[in-house]
Amino acid sequence: LGLYGQNNSWKADQYFEDYHFKEAAAMYEKSIANADAIDELTLERLGDSYFNLNDYQRAYKWYDELYHLRHGDIKESTLIKYVQSARASRKYERADKLIMEFYADNYDRLEAIAIQKRHLDKIKESDSLYKIYNLDINTDKSDFAPAYHGDYLLFTSARDTSVAKDRYYQWNNQPFLDLYIAERNKQNGELGTPQKFGANTRTNFHDATPSFSKDGKFVYFTRNYSNKKHLKANNNGVSTIEIVRGYVSGNQITNIESLAFNDSDYSCGHPAVSADGKYLYFVSDMPGGYGASDIYVAEIFEDGKADNPVNLGPTINTAGREMFPFATDSILYFSSDSHYGLGGLDVFSSVMHSPTTFEVPLNMGPA
Repeated sequence: LGLYGQNNSWKADQYFEDYHFKEAAAMYEKSIANADAIDELTLERLGDSYFNLNDYQRAYKWYDELYHLRHGDIKESTLIKYVQSARASRKYERADKLIMEFYADNYDRLEAIAIQKRHLDKIKESDSLYKIYNLDINTDKSDFAPAYHGDYLLFTSARDTSVAKDRYYQWNNQPFLDLYIAERNKQNGELGTPQKFGANTRTNFHDATPSFSKDGKFVYFTRNYSNKKHLKANNNGVSTIEIVRGYVSGNQITNIESLAFNDSDYSCGHPAVSADGKYLYFVSDMPGGYGASDIYVAEIFEDGKADNPVNLGPTINTAGREMFPFATDSILYFSSDSHYGLGGLDVFSSVMHSPTTFEVPLNMGPA
């Protein structure tokens, strides 16, 4: 590896570690182009950079090269991203072959995959049960995580382009996320003009993914560790996220407190209150989990606080990403990029027998 290639690789690593994946990918490609030999870590990080940018076709190219270079001997977490990139690139047979080879000795996993595959094949052959409409309030920025609040809908958005460019989130080069509220027409589902929600508590960074207590008095949401003006980094130099709970008063949020299980050494986010209001489901990469991010559940006390989270276990959680839980009386819905699906993050449903006991998650199918 020449000095030029080494310099590119070093710069790329800096960009990668700072979550500047677009810049990292460009520099890794330059490093490879000028290298005498291909470095395995560079290939993996190049694939990861494109995967994190949701550019699955380019991610597949580099994961595929890494897979052949290592003769199939790659980490499970890397294989999952490779498989998802293959599916998102419509290379379904290749994805299935990779899975069967990797889990050849894991009979429980193969059985779950077989159940999920049969279900998905069946619903792909039938008419979709759902009709999805693009709402007029959507923008070309991120708009997601809707939550009902009386006659209103709260959601998360990066639509505030009035902020200075140096206040953008470097991962996707969009403004940081804020909470928005829109009046909801119960007859046709149309939404009024969105307004920022909880303006009195907004920070300069992410405020996202709201979920309300059953009585509507409390709202749980995700935010960065910060002092409102500056991000706080943990001992590893990473700015993590936490779940906070606030009292709802009209369009204001007061008495905001961090939940007891938060820790700046890892992230907790995407809170979802169960239909009966007794449990809080959320996502975390805390130590002891199964993958990149797992779903946990914690009991909610009468004062709205929650503690002692429990991992939902290997039926739900995998070596990849499980995210965005939503719990009804009997079903847990969530997103995953590791259960058998169509590629990238898919929506799954799992029948609940208790807050911590579930049946094999099934893909909700194409829209």
